[in-house]
Amino acid sequence: MAIKKEKQSTVSIITNLNASNLNQDTKNELIENMINNKAGDDKGVFDKIFGKYRPDLYVAWFIVVFILLVGGLCSYLFRENVSAVKELWQIFTPALTLVIGYVLGSKKNS
Repeated sequence: MAIKKEKQSTVSIITNLNASNLNQDTKNELIENMINNKAGDDKGVFDKIFGKYRPDLYVAWFIVVFILLVGGLCSYLFRENVSAVKELWQIFTPALTLVIGYVLGSKKNS
């Protein structure tokens, strides 16, 4: 159904473009681009980094790794002050469980 609407939209755009006051060469070039170009063929930056298969999960795992690295670095830097390390992990732990809960609880079918 989405493909049908997309084709109708393309036809509508081409019809309006053809009826416009643009130069005929410009019209022909634009119409050719509309027909030959397919949306979604080019990979965007997000797709290049995380891929097209479930990028939300890749981002979530990236956040988990980032939190663990920052938490580990902070634990190392403040290793003399145990109370500060405990307080930092009281902040990091809920964030970790939230993201991991999202990843494990995500039941999207792709």
